[in-house]
Order: sequence, then structure tokens, then C-alpha cells
Amino acid sequence: GYRGITAFLVEAGTAGLEVGPALEKLGIKASSTCEVILNDVQVHDSCVLGEVGEGYKIAIRLLNEGRIGIAAQMLGLAKGAFETAMRYMHDRQQFGRKIADFQGVQFEYAKLATEIEAAALLTANAALLREAGQPFAKEAAMAKFKSSEVAQRVSSACIDFVGGNGFTKSFGLEKLFRDSKIGTIYEGTSNMQLQTIAKVLQREFSGSH
Repeated sequence: GYRGITAFLVEAGTAGLEVGPALEKLGIKASSTCEVILNDVQVHDSCVLGEVGEGYKIAIRLLNEGRIGIAAQMLGLAKGAFETAMRYMHDRQQFGRKIADFQGVQFEYAKLATEIEAAALLTANAALLREAGQPFAKEAAMAKFKSSEVAQRVSSACIDFVGGNGFTKSFGLEKLFRDSKIGTIYEGTSNMQLQTIAKVLQREFSGSH
């Protein structure tokens, strides 16, 4: 179980600490991801973070805060993809009309814009609660879940809007599409966010009957 877990600071160069080579990944390649191996590592008592036995709480607090950051990251990704596609559709013409003028296309990008705005509001709300020192675990999970799912849908749809050009590296949309996948994985998968939201809701309504 989580009881008894203690967090430690392990400095680089500590005997027994090994950092593996950077892994090849689908996306976020500018951020190195390495395996960390601990072989009989010993650290001084001064390396304890927080209180002994409170490591799980520290980890969860950092995860909750990190989810707001991931939400903002995925929100920025979605906005970047959307703006790239919108500029293209206002410049590119087919059958004598801008792509952005076709009603079927308008319906699609209007829905995406609404999804992006919803994700932005959820992210801002979670950040404001954190800044105010209020409980924010549920709201952070909502923001992270919504923003990461939206980022995947938007980046995929924007490649479709741009067509063959969107499939090339020159537009950058394929990179955003690849980068978006990690949003539903790190800092807890989308299902973990839903589980967190449900647990908080259960607590909120457990005494309402």
C-alpha cells in the first residue's frame, strides 16, 4: 500500500544511481526520457523530502499540480494546430471559394473552437483554485482530461483540414499530432483522471442523502 512510502532526494553521482540513454519516442522528442536505475543506493537522513512515511502524499500533490501544467501544454498544442489550419483554410481556395467558407467545414472548426474554449476555461479554473489555496484535485483532473483529449482530436482534424500538406513535416501539424498522444498518458492516463474525478464526487455527495 501507499503507507510507509518516503520521498528522497538522490543527487547525481550517488553510488548505485544509473541513468540510461535517452529513449526513442513518438513525440515530445525535445524532452529527454531516460530509465533511472537504483542499485543498493544509500542516502543520508538529510535527503528525506518532507516527513518520513509521507512520500505518497507528496507524489499525489505534485501529480495534481502537474496536471494543470499538462492541461495548459495540451491547450497550447491544440490552439497552435487550430490556428495553423485556420490560416491555411482562409488562404487556400477550392472551386472558387476559400476552404473556410464551406458550410460543412465551418461546422467542424466551429465545434473544435468550442472544445478548445471549454478546455481553456477548465484549465484556468483549476489554476485559479490552486493559486487561491483551495482544493483543486478534481478540477485539475477535469482540465487535464479535457485538454489532452481535445488536443488529440484537434491536431488530427487539422491535418484533415490541410489535406496532403498537413501530412508533410513542412506544416508542423504532424509533429503536434504526435506530441498530443502523450497528454493522455503522463501525469496519469485519461482513465485515471476520470477515476480521480469520480472519487472526489463520491466524497462530495456521500453525505447528501
